Amino acid sequence: IHHVYADYWISYALTFETERNILASPVDFVREPKIDLLVAGAYPSTYLVFAGGPRDGALTATLTEMGVQFERVELDGLALFLLDRNMRQYDFPPGFWSTYG
Repeated sequence: IHHVYADYWISYALTFETERNILASPVDFVREPKIDLLVAGAYPSTYLVFAGGPRDGALTATLTEMGVQFERVELDGLALFLLDRNMRQYDFPPGFWSTYG
């Protein structure tokens, strides 16, 4: 995995700590459009959120409702969602990311 969408507080730390080997773009506020463009082009899409947080449960429920197949893996307090397709953060229902932020 080299490109992920993530919570704001995860995304920039992950990109920095991996020396840009993993590029993460936040789902709610994009500061680096070039990274966001690379993440958007990744197939399939991957999302990283805090395990047990509001986005974790909401993401599980919403992906299921939308008929998106995914695998959820927990790692060090984070939940990694590996989707079966490319799905940008804007493909979720309006207000999804701000509601569960």
